[in-house]
Amino acid sequence: MKIIATGMLVLMAIIYVTSKSYEAVHPAIGFVRAFAEAAMVGGLADWFAVTALFRHPMGLPIPHTAIIPRNKDRIGDTLANFLKDNFLISRLVAQRMRNVDLAGGIGRFLQSPSGGEGRLKFGASRLLGDAIASLDKDRLGTMFKGAVKKQAVKLDIATPLGQILEAVMAENRHGPLIDSSIRWAYRTLDTNEMVIRNIVTDRANAVMRWTGLDAGSPFDYRRNGILYVAAHLPAPGREGPSPAAEEELVDLITAAGGRTLGLFSSMRAAKAAAELLRERLDTPVLCQGEDSTANLVATFADDEETTLVGTLSLWQGVDVPGRTLSLVVIDRIPFPRPDDPLLSARQRAVAARGGNGFLAVAGNHAALLLAQGVGRLLRRTEDRGVVAVLDSRLVTARYGGYLRASLPPFWQTTDKDVVTGALERLRDA
Repeated sequence: MKIIATGMLVLMAIIYVTSKSYEAVHPAIGFVRAFAEAAMVGGLADWFAVTALFRHPMGLPIPHTAIIPRNKDRIGDTLANFLKDNFLISRLVAQRMRNVDLAGGIGRFLQSPSGGEGRLKFGASRLLGDAIASLDKDRLGTMFKGAVKKQAVKLDIATPLGQILEAVMAENRHGPLIDSSIRWAYRTLDTNEMVIRNIVTDRANAVMRWTGLDAGSPFDYRRNGILYVAAHLPAPGREGPSPAAEEELVDLITAAGGRTLGLFSSMRAAKAAAELLRERLDTPVLCQGEDSTANLVATFADDEETTLVGTLSLWQGVDVPGRTLSLVVIDRIPFPRPDDPLLSARQRAVAARGGNGFLAVAGNHAALLLAQGVGRLLRRTEDRGVVAVLDSRLVTARYGGYLRASLPPFWQTTDKDVVTGALERLRDA
C-alpha cells in the first residue's frame, strides 16, 4: 500500500511539472495542473497527519507530533477507567451472563453446517493470527525482509525509472522541479538548524568520544601588548577618516618611529592614508598594490622604519616578528558591506527565529577579522607592541564588549599619552 501511495504521489508530481510546462498550449491543461497540485498537497497532508499521530516525521521533534506514543499511558488509563465505570459493573455483567444461552448456541452451531463452516474458517483464521503473533519477532522480521529482497531483485525498476527521467528532463522540464527542491531543502535545513546540529552532535558523540586538553598560550598578552581604542574620536563615516583620525594616525606612527602595519577597511582608505603619511612623515611608507604583496612584506620586514598600509589580504597571513612591527593600526571595525545580499538574507533568517541577526552574522564576521588583524602583532614570545583601533565604537557601542571578547587579553586603555609613551620607549630600546 505504501508503494502504491508513494507511486501515486510521484505520478502526481510528474503530471504537475509536465502540465505546468505545457499550460500555455491549451486552457484545459490548467485544470490538469490544478488537479495534480491538489492531489500532491492532499497526499502530503494526509501523510503528515497520519505520521504525526504515531511518530516524529523524519525524526525531527516537531511540536504536536508523535501524539499517541507520548500519551499512550494516559489514553490507556482513560480507556480502562471508562470500561470499568460503564461496562464492568457487577450488576451489568451478571445480567449479561443470565442472558447467554450457551447450550442453545452450541446446538444451533452444530445444526447449521454452512454457518458452522464459516465459523470454523473464522476460528482457523484467528488461530493462525495468534500463532504468527507468538513467533519470534526477530526471526519473523528476517524472514519477511528476505522474501521482500528476493522479490525486489526480480523487479525491473531501471527501465521505467529511466523513461520517467528522460520524460522529465526533456526540454529542461526538470529545472523548475530541481529549483523548488533546493529551495525547500534550504528552508527545511535553515528552519531546523539547531535541531539538526543537536541530532548530528548526539549521534557523532555516540560513535566517538573526544578528549580535549587546553594547553594555554605561550604569549603573556597583558605584559607584551596594549590594546588602545581612540574613544575620543568620532565614529567613522562613509566619507572616510575624519581630520582628527588622520592626526591620530600620524601621531601614533611618529611615536613608533615607523614600524607600523596599517590595516584598512578599503583600498581607497589605504591609498588616502599612504598619501597623507608620505606628506607628514620622514620614514618610508609602502602601500598595497604598488608591488606584489610578498615583495612589500619582505621590504617592510627588512627596514624597521618602514610603514606598510593595505587592506584585506594583509589582515591575515602576514608574519613579521621582531622590532620591525611594533604597531598595528586598524582604521575601523571590519563589518561586512550592508548591501551584501547573502549576509542580509542570513541576518533576516536569524531575526525571524528570534535571534540577533546583526550580532550572529555581521558581528561574528567582524570579530573574526579583528582577531586575525590583531594577531599580526605578537609573532614570538619576546615581541612587544600596541594594537591601535581608531574606531570609538569598539568601546562606546553596545556590541563593543562582544567584539573585544574575541581578541587576545591585551592590557586595554583609551589614554593616548600612555600609548605614545609606550611606543617611544619601544622605539628607543
